Amino acid sequence: MSDVKQLRIGLIGCGKMGRHHMASIQAAGTGRLVALADPAVDRSTLEGLAPRDVRLFPNAAAMLADVELDVVHIVTPPATHADLAVQALEAGVHVYVEKPFAATLEEANRILETAAAGDLKVCAGHQVVFEKGALKAGEILPLLGRVVLVRSYFSFRQARRNLTALEQTLDILPHAVYPLLAFLEECAGTESPAVLHGLNVDVAGEVQAIVGKGGKSGVVMVTLSGRPVSHTLEVAGTNGCLNVDFVSGAVTRLPGPGASAIAAVMAPYITTLQTLVGSTLGFVSMFLNSKIAYKGLPPLFREFHRSIMKDEPSPVTPASIRETVVICEAVEEALQAANGIRQEEARLEVEAAERSLPGDGRDRGLIVVTGGTGLLGAALIHDLIGSGFRVRALVRRVPPWTGRIPGTDYQVCDLGNDIPPSAVLGADLVIHCAAETAGGIAEHQRNSIDATRNLLQAAHTAGVSRFVQISSIAVVLGSREYGRPIDEDAPLDPAYSQRGPYVWGKAESEKLAVEFGQAHDMEVKVVRPGPLIDYENYTPPGRLGRDVGPRFVVIGRPGNPLAICRVKTAARLLRHYAEAFEETPGVLNLLEPEVPTRGDLVEKLRESRPDLKVWYVPATFVRLLSPLLKLVQRVVFGSKKPVDVYAAFASERYDTSRAAALARKVHD
Repeated sequence: MSDVKQLRIGLIGCGKMGRHHMASIQAAGTGRLVALADPAVDRSTLEGLAPRDVRLFPNAAAMLADVELDVVHIVTPPATHADLAVQALEAGVHVYVEKPFAATLEEANRILETAAAGDLKVCAGHQVVFEKGALKAGEILPLLGRVVLVRSYFSFRQARRNLTALEQTLDILPHAVYPLLAFLEECAGTESPAVLHGLNVDVAGEVQAIVGKGGKSGVVMVTLSGRPVSHTLEVAGTNGCLNVDFVSGAVTRLPGPGASAIAAVMAPYITTLQTLVGSTLGFVSMFLNSKIAYKGLPPLFREFHRSIMKDEPSPVTPASIRETVVICEAVEEALQAANGIRQEEARLEVEAAERSLPGDGRDRGLIVVTGGTGLLGAALIHDLIGSGFRVRALVRRVPPWTGRIPGTDYQVCDLGNDIPPSAVLGADLVIHCAAETAGGIAEHQRNSIDATRNLLQAAHTAGVSRFVQISSIAVVLGSREYGRPIDEDAPLDPAYSQRGPYVWGKAESEKLAVEFGQAHDMEVKVVRPGPLIDYENYTPPGRLGRDVGPRFVVIGRPGNPLAICRVKTAARLLRHYAEAFEETPGVLNLLEPEVPTRGDLVEKLRESRPDLKVWYVPATFVRLLSPLLKLVQRVVFGSKKPVDVYAAFASERYDTSRAAALARKVHD
C-alpha cells in the first residue's frame, strides 16, 4: 500500500465527536472520507465537514460490504467499540477506535488479536500525547535528571444530564491515564508493565490512583468537582520540573536543581512569564484553527495513516492500549463496587420514603410526564407526587436509585420510536417536557418533533384528551420586532429556523401539537418556559454575563431586568394544570411574575461566591462593539454566521401578567 497517496476512510458514528473526526481527517491530509455509517446521519448537516460525494449508510455492515476502505474510524458509544472494531478488521480494514478503547482487557485483546491475525493495524484515541505541549515536554524530559514523580490531573464537569457521574468519570479517565503511562515509560527508558499500587475512588466522580512503571511512580487524579476545569501533566526530577497545560497548550519548565534561595524566589516569576507567553500563543493558535477542537487528532491521524501506507508500527502501541485498558478497568471495578453500596443505600431510602407517601385515599389521578429525569421534569414530578398525584415517567432508561423520585412509576420508552398506547393508558393528563437539547437537525427532528408526534398519537389512541406541550419562550418574536413587551399573543418568530436546531425543534413541535389537538379534538395547551434557573443549585443564566477568572462580567446595569423562571415556580404552576386544567390558559409564557434585575441575580450568585468581584459593562457599549466583533469572526475565524454578541446578552421585555394571575391561584 506504499504507493497510495491518500487512504480511503470510513467513519462509523456521526455524533459530536464524529464531526470532530471529519474536520481532523481533512486537516491531517493523509486520507479522504468516502463513507459514513450512522442511522441518524443527515447529509444537510455535513456541509463543509465531509466531501459532497461521501456515501451514507444506516449501519457499519452495509458500509463495509459496499465500499472498499483502507481504514475505519469508530466513534460510537463505548459498549459498541469491540464488536464494530472486530467487524471492520474481519472485513480486512485497519481500525482507529476512539477512547475508551474497550471496557475490559478481554475486549481489547479480542480486537488486537484479530488485527494481528489479519496483519492489520489498530490505533486508540490517545491524541493528547500528540499535541504540541506533550511533544515539547518530551523534548525537555531528558534535562530533568532522574525523574521522581509524574502527576496527571484532569478536572472536568458533568457534560450531559443523561450521564451519571460514574459514566462521565469513566469517559474522561483514559485521557488522564495514557499520558501518565507514556511519560512514565519515557522516564524509565524501557518497556515494562504498569502496576496499580493504590486506588481511592468516590462515585461522585473522584479518582486518585498510584501507578508504577519501570521503577517510576505516578499519580492519576480525576475529579468532577474540582475547579477550574483543567488538564495538566507535571513531571518532577532531580534537575528541575515541567508542567504541561493541555487546555492552553502552555509548557512551563524550571531546569536546574532549584535548591538555592534565589532559585526559590525566582521560580514563580519564571513560570508566570512562561505561562503568560505559552498560554497566549496557545489560545491564538486555537482561535486561528478553531475548526479543530482536539489539536492532537490531526497529527495522530497523520501518523496512524502513514503507518498504514508505509507498513510501519502504529503510533499507539498494543502494549500502551492494553495497559491503559487495564488501569481503567481496575478503576471501573472499584467505582462499580462503591456505586453498588451507594445504590443499595439509596434503594432503602427510596423504599422507606415510598412507604410514607399518602395512601390511595388521596389519589388525585395519573399524570404522565416525559423528560422526568431532566431539570424541569424532575421538579414537576416531586411537586405532583407531593400533592397526591400518581406519576408515570416515560424515560429512555430507568435512573439509578440515587436519581429516583419516591413514588414514581418509571417506564422505559424511546419517544423517537412508535409509542405503545399502554404507556399513557389511564392518564388524566400528559405533560410533555422531553426534548432534544444538543446535536443537529437530525437529532432535533427525531427527539423533539417526531417524539411529540409519537406521544400525541399514543395519547389519542389511548383516549387521553388533555395534553400540555412544553415549548420555549425563545420561539416567539422578539420584543423589538413585536413592538411591545412579549405576551402570549406574540406570534412565532418567522425566522425561527435560523435560530439554531433547538429553537427550530421547539417551534415545530409546538405547531405540531396545536394542529394535532385541533384535528383530533384533543385539548392541547402550550407552556413556554423562559430560562430555567435552579436556585438550590444556582448557575447564573447565560444572558447575565460570563466568568472571567475571579470576576464576573455582567452585560448591562444592576437595575436592568432579566426575565427568568425558577424551576420551583415552573413546577408549581405546571402542577396547577393537573389540578385545574380547565382554568389554566391555553398559552402561557412561564416566567417569574416579578422579573428580577441583573443585580438581583448577581447577589444570588454571591451567596455561594462571597469573594466574587463583579464588573458591569453597559449594554450600549457592547451594542456599538458588536459589528466589529462580527467582522473579526468573519475575517479571523472564517465564520459564515458570526454571533451577534449584543443579541446574546440583550434583555427581552416581557408582559408577565398571565403568569402572575396563575400564580395567585396556586397554593403551595
